[in-house]
Amino acid sequence: MNNIVILVQLMGACSRAMLLTALNILLIGSVGVGAAYAASLQTQGKVAQLALQKPPVQSAGVAPDLLNKSVDLAKFQQAIADDLSGRPSEARSGYDALKQTEMVAQIAVPSAINLVVLGRLDEAKLAFSGIALSKDSHEASYAQLWLLWLTARENSGKATLLRQQLGEMARGFQMALPYQQAIVDLYAGRGNADEVFKAIDAMPGNDELQRRNALTEATFFAGGYLQYVKSNGNAALQLYQREQSHLNSTSLELPLIEKATATLMAVKH
Repeated sequence: MNNIVILVQLMGACSRAMLLTALNILLIGSVGVGAAYAASLQTQGKVAQLALQKPPVQSAGVAPDLLNKSVDLAKFQQAIADDLSGRPSEARSGYDALKQTEMVAQIAVPSAINLVVLGRLDEAKLAFSGIALSKDSHEASYAQLWLLWLTARENSGKATLLRQQLGEMARGFQMALPYQQAIVDLYAGRGNADEVFKAIDAMPGNDELQRRNALTEATFFAGGYLQYVKSNGNAALQLYQREQSHLNSTSLELPLIEKATATLMAVKH
């Protein structure tokens, strides 16, 4: 994402200090069993960066609507954790349960990605089409990249039709970030995959996490272009393998990259 960031709501300086320590540990390791997660949209990408959150305290003095929000947040946390742990069907149940709640906007992007993981591409395309209309330019840009990928995925092997479709789509897209525009240009038949990564290198002021977020996004969409538009599985596999050590381990796109890599490896052997 436009990758999803899982943030923590904390109270007190001591809790904030403890979170920083927990966050550093968690980002190095894997998703912990039984840990609680909270999620909100990140404006610079949609990578799921994990952080621990204190579980909600239930009390007779807490208003019912606040308790309901805490329950909904816990469901969202669990859905994200399920997706990141390779349990997309369980995550789907969580997202579906939140559709009629105040969390509907927050679940939009991870829910749409989950539909892709489950192979429900028509539903995913409809979901991303709605997100692409968002007033948030970063969110809209990310959704538009997904629409390019989904179009390529659905029409792989139909070279002439696909080039025409992608070219028409790309003309109407305006990206929030230079490397995202390079991805659009790639799908439109201009430039090459290397230019996408050069655009990331040229971005000023990126910290390591932001860089990994961007590299994960670039790897997924550029790899998809090579795989589905150019029908060059070998080039896509080389890209996935080259960038493997540079990716964000908590990106919701990572399971799709790993699946594509495994599929291409099986074909190669």
